[in-house]
Amino acid sequence: MSRVLTNFVASQMIPVTNENLLLPNTAVAEVVGYSSPVPAEDSPEWYLGLMQWRGQSIPVVSFEVFNNDAVANVAPKSRMVVFNAISSTTQFDFFAIPTQGIPQLMRLNNKNLSLVDDDSASNDVLHCHVVVGDEVAAIPNLDTIEAQLSEHLA
Repeated sequence: MSRVLTNFVASQMIPVTNENLLLPNTAVAEVVGYSSPVPAEDSPEWYLGLMQWRGQSIPVVSFEVFNNDAVANVAPKSRMVVFNAISSTTQFDFFAIPTQGIPQLMRLNNKNLSLVDDDSASNDVLHCHVVVGDEVAAIPNLDTIEAQLSEHLA
């Protein structure tokens, strides 16, 4: 029996207000039920506070505010996506972003993914927009989010 190998990237489509985020599965530590973060005083609007996850307090940020939108309301299917911190300069290992629904697992390759020619690169929090099947998704710049979070927590 011969087997055809196809290069693909296991990914997650994460619904936030006004768009979907697309990230490789390796960026996501876990998707958990929504829990209200404990807010901090004198914090920027994008910093929602801390939540408990696996016995530790992790920061929660609003992608919507980073992307110049308003803080999202909690929806019935809201979840918290816990991300692995990717920068070696952060003082935290994980952070979370609330969603507006349940993330969807996907297997992507160059046949079902194409770049959108737009000006999203002018926004520091977005790398670009892509089309997956018939849906447009944003690829966020996690480095920028982590840098802002590190600066705030310092």
